[in-house]
Amino acid sequence: MSGDSTPAVHPGTNTVGKIRASSILTKSKEPLTGIIELRTDGGPIELTIDEDAALALRTDLKRFLTQ
Repeated sequence: MSGDSTPAVHPGTNTVGKIRASSILTKSKEPLTGIIELRTDGGPIELTIDEDAALALRTDLKRFLTQ
């Protein structure tokens, strides 16, 4: 991921700065699950993701990239 942007701040969330790099690892194929690692100014963050969340993220990223 690249490009400068102001991070969105939502009430009740933590802001850790800009995403510097990301990776996605598959944990399981049945059911499809994985780990998203975000390397940020505030340190690395690992999040688990399932197929439904991945599909929603894909839709959101496509919308963002085609604005």
